[in-house]
Amino acid sequence: AEAEAGEEGAGTGGGNRLSEEEAERLRAKVAELERRLSGGAPASAGAGKGGAGGQVFAAERRVSMPVEVQEAWEAVKEDLSMSFQEIADAKLGMDGSRSFVIQKGDNTASNPIYKRKYEVLGATLVQQEMYMKAFGKTVKVAKKLKSVETMIDLMRNGIKGKLTKREVNEATELLTRSGDGAAVIFFRELLPEVTDDPVANTVAGLITTVLLLGFTAAIFLCFLPPVNLADLEE
Repeated sequence: AEAEAGEEGAGTGGGNRLSEEEAERLRAKVAELERRLSGGAPASAGAGKGGAGGQVFAAERRVSMPVEVQEAWEAVKEDLSMSFQEIADAKLGMDGSRSFVIQKGDNTASNPIYKRKYEVLGATLVQQEMYMKAFGKTVKVAKKLKSVETMIDLMRNGIKGKLTKREVNEATELLTRSGDGAAVIFFRELLPEVTDDPVANTVAGLITTVLLLGFTAAIFLCFLPPVNLADLEE
């Protein structure tokens, strides 16, 4: 009986020791997770390496503003400052006297709602017309400016031995994201119109049309029945 009790006690003790070992392993795992979440030593070592690598990568990808691009943009901004302001005012619905085209109007019950809608629609059309006029005038002015020509040349060719075309374009994209409204107007709205060449577009359209006609004719000839030379001789 004593031997059996001893064996049961040993078995019970062995079971208790096994559960304590499992509990210890669980506590170790929980502690490791807490250290990782709190930025402890084991996790922070790997994170530190990754963080340093991330910082190096960010430093490599960081775009600095080249002096040449900055100077070219300042010249464009100075030459077109009044035009940029006119376009910005037109977008806001402000006329030359800087008063809003869309007024509050008569919103009383005696004024029918369809009349108020017509008033808003008319003011919106006037605002769009103001913007198109200001935009078209600015495009005509920009095409004649030396500063705009210099900026376009930078974006197309870069500076040999100093700046690549990609670096210039990244710098101009940085300008548009800097919160400068004039840069957004110039690079995203004006520049595509300024660089547009109607003659080149017309020539390209004609060449494309000729190629399509030739391709269509070739396909048509492929489906024609073969010609028998004997029939032609007869």
